[in-house]
Amino acid sequence: MREPSGPAETYRSMTSGPWSKDSKDFFLYGADDPGGRGTHDFCSLKENIWHASCLLAGTNLRVRAESDGTAAVRAQVLPDGKVRMHIDNLWGIQTWDGGTTPPPITPASGYKNTVHLRLTDKDEV
Repeated sequence: MREPSGPAETYRSMTSGPWSKDSKDFFLYGADDPGGRGTHDFCSLKENIWHASCLLAGTNLRVRAESDGTAAVRAQVLPDGKVRMHIDNLWGIQTWDGGTTPPPITPASGYKNTVHLRLTDKDEV
């Protein structure tokens, strides 16, 4: 779910629902975080997927990434409100050492991999 379904989150207040439904991150963006980047569940990295999809709002139209279980996906809400779907075969994990930039990834010589994309109007198994 891209948009939160509960009451607005406020700094230093308990949320009424699970962390996955929160759309603000006061730790990373400060007390005045405006949100708008999607819920934590929507924009979190999903690792080792077989398939994942993003729907066009109000329709059944979707872009679907299909993998052999080695890819990861993450949705990102851009400043103009559009959504970008990241599909990665290699990814780094952020650490909470004060930095927010994952370590650089350097593929081995001869590296190759495949992810298939499908435009569809249903979630096929």
